[in-house]
Amino acid sequence: PHPVLRGANAEIIQFDEALAKLAAEMFAVMYAADGVGLAAPQVGLARRLFVYNVDPRAPLRQMRETAVINPRIVDYCRRSSEEPLNAWSDVE
Repeated sequence: PHPVLRGANAEIIQFDEALAKLAAEMFAVMYAADGVGLAAPQVGLARRLFVYNVDPRAPLRQMRETAVINPRIVDYCRRSSEEPLNAWSDVE
C-alpha cells in the first residue's frame, strides 16, 4: 500500500474555501467511482478528512453529503465472535 495509507495524517486547522473546495473535489471523485465514501489518504492526501453519502443516487444527493473533519475514535468494543465482519453487505 501507498505510505500515506499507513502514516499519521495531519490535523486540519484551517476551515476555509480551500477545504470546502477539497471536500467538493473528493465528492466528485467518489461519485465518479460510484462510491459512497472516500478518505483523503485514498487520494494521496495525508489529512484527517473523509466524505460520504449514504444515498448517492438520490435526486437531491447534495443534501445527504457529509464531510468529516479530524475524526477521533472515542470508544470501541471488541467483537464477541470470530465470524468475519462484512460492513458493506447492503451496498449494491
